[in-house]
Order: sequence, then C-alpha cells, then structure tokens
Amino acid sequence: MRVAYVVSLFPKLSETFILRELVELRRRGHEVTILSLKKERESLDQEEAASLLSSTLYPRYGWPALAALLHYLAYRPVALFAIVLRVAAAHLGHPVLMLRSLGLIPLSLQLSREVRRRRIEHLHAHWATYPALSAWIISRLTGVPFSVTGHAHDLLLPNPMLPVKVRDSAFFATVSEYNRSLLIQQCGKVALEKVRLIRCGIPLQSYPFAPARPAGSPPLVVSVGRLVDYKGFDVLIRACAGLRDSGTPVRCVIMGDGPEGPRLAALVQQLRLDGLVRLEGGRRQGEVAALMARADIFALACRPGRDGLHDGIPVVLMEAMALGIPVISTKLSGIPELVVDNRTGLLVAPGDAGHLQAAIVRLIGDAALAEELRRNGREMIEKEFELEHAIDQLAAELARSRRRSA
Repeated sequence: MRVAYVVSLFPKLSETFILRELVELRRRGHEVTILSLKKERESLDQEEAASLLSSTLYPRYGWPALAALLHYLAYRPVALFAIVLRVAAAHLGHPVLMLRSLGLIPLSLQLSREVRRRRIEHLHAHWATYPALSAWIISRLTGVPFSVTGHAHDLLLPNPMLPVKVRDSAFFATVSEYNRSLLIQQCGKVALEKVRLIRCGIPLQSYPFAPARPAGSPPLVVSVGRLVDYKGFDVLIRACAGLRDSGTPVRCVIMGDGPEGPRLAALVQQLRLDGLVRLEGGRRQGEVAALMARADIFALACRPGRDGLHDGIPVVLMEAMALGIPVISTKLSGIPELVVDNRTGLLVAPGDAGHLQAAIVRLIGDAALAEELRRNGREMIEKEFELEHAIDQLAAELARSRRRSA
C-alpha cells in the first residue's frame, strides 16, 4: 500500500516513535512517503532515518508554490475556496492560529500535487495539530482518505478544527484510554465511531531485559526527555536535594535538551548538587540506551506545565521498563495505564518532590519490590506496548480504509 505520512519535521530526535513506525511499515512491504511541513532538519543519528530521506518531501518556495496555487485555482477552484473559508471560519476567535493555519494551505497544495503524482492511497498524520490539518486539506483536494494519530499536547492545545478532523478521518488513532475519553468529551459521538486505541509501541529486540545486579553506591537515578517544564525535572532535582539532606544520597543523570536547560542548571547550583546531579544535554539514541541500562531507578516526574500541557504516555518509560529498570512516574494523563502503581512501577503525585523522594527511598531499601516491579514492567511492555502489535493494529486499520475507498 502506498502511504504518505504527514509530520511537522523529519527527522526529529524527540520523535523516534514515528521513525520506528515508518521503518516497520516499510519492512512489511508498504511504500512510504514522508511529507515534512518544515524544511530545516535536525542532525541525523540513526541509519533508519538516513535511509528514509530519499522518500521525504520538504517545502519548496517560489515557483513550485505558485504553480501549485495556479493549478488548483484552475482545476479545483470551488474546493480550494471552500477549504479557505472553512479554515478561516473555524479560527475566527483565534487570529494567530488562523494566520498559521491559512499559511499552511499553499504548502498543502504542493503536497497535494505530489500525492496525486505518486498515486498515494492513504495519508496518515502524526499529531492532531498542523499535520492533521494539512492531511485534511490534501484529502479534500485529492479524495485520498486520511487518518491521524493524536498523542498528548496536540489534544490539549487550542484546536478549533479537531471535531472536523475526527469526523472526516478514516480513523483517528490515539495512544491511551485517557486520550480516547478526552476526544469523546471534545468531539462528541462522532469520536465513538472514529477513535481507535493504538498504543505507541517499542521494538523489544532493541531493549533486552537485563538480569538484576547489585545497586550502585550511591544508586544511580536516570531521567530522559526534552527539558520542558511539564517533564518535572526540577521536581526530581529537588527530590535529590532532599535525599542528600536526609542521608540517602543518589547520583542523578538527566539527559535532554530544551528551553528549561539554563533554569535547571541554575537550580542544581542553587541547591549545591554539583557532583550528585548532572545535566548531560541531548545524546544519541545509543548513548541514551547505554546510560539507561546502568540505572538503578528511572524517574520521570511528569506534571502539568505552566500552559496546561502535559505528557501522554512517555515512550522513554516504556524503554526503561523493557530494559528491566524499576520506574517511578506520576499519576497523570495516560501514565497509570503503563505504570500501574505498586505493580509495574511506583506513582507519585505530580509536582510533589517529597513524595518522589519517599518513592526513591522505598525502592532503594526494598530489593524484593524492585525485582517485582522490574519483571512486571517487562511483562506489561510485552503484552501491550510492543511495536509489532501496534503496527498490526495500524496496518489493519489502513487495510480497512483501503477496502472502503476501493
């Protein structure tokens, strides 16, 4: 099947889960084209991403954009004007979003011509924001069915056309029951018909379950993610200060880049945690996996951000659990569907450094509990969060869409 993926940017270091999905679909014989809405590229650190660059289309400005506009003005003027009016009307109360959304139309016109030229049979967008809007526009112009995977913040941001995207999609996948309930709440009964729970899976062969080993001295706590406020890295840093002050010091390594980096570095200095807490910055996937494999505890203190955004089910938690690392996270969003408190991990209250500190102390002092969480965590990944199972579900939905449009 010829499938085009609409994404904000390809490749993107924080979206390894999309890369894995693309690679697995191609391995199964699907012909995959990637439609990137942004032209700038992040540095490549994976062979799989490099191998997909020849199948990736980026925006082209100047004459290609004008030619696409003239083409649709000549051959599909009614459809084009209907799209412009629909997008503008939906965003009347959001002038900045309106300008950005209308600005997406010329790019989507170019992509529409490529979709026709390459005889694409299905469009799939990752993220319910601009990628989903572009897929909707392309579908309206070409008649090619589209679908969406919604993850986390994209379902929380202002999204005036979300009900339209759900209604007009062949199906609308999401990664958690929490998100499914949110979509039904936002979009009404149409979501009951269109929304599918398709977990974001990981390739188990890349994350071998490690045998138990003696904890380090002091124990190593690892956390990984973009340095944004809703990841709660400041909460973890404060918990580490509490552990030191109470006589249970740990080593802590935080890996990732992002806007909160300077503030977190200042907090480490302020709490005099030099030598105990290290901010490692962004690292290649292999380096991240190697560090995680040495961890005694993996902690991700997710919480609502200042703008109300928060995580869905962080993939890095799945990776840690697959490796056999006891995990601690928070009672937020879809996380409890993965980290079941006292069974596959420990959950604490979002934003509560004292609660997180107590959970770390509990794991350090109870080897039997840590071992139980390790084994149950791996079993959870094998049953519900394995990549091939997720792709089985996605491929089945794509096949159903193809039959309906035949």
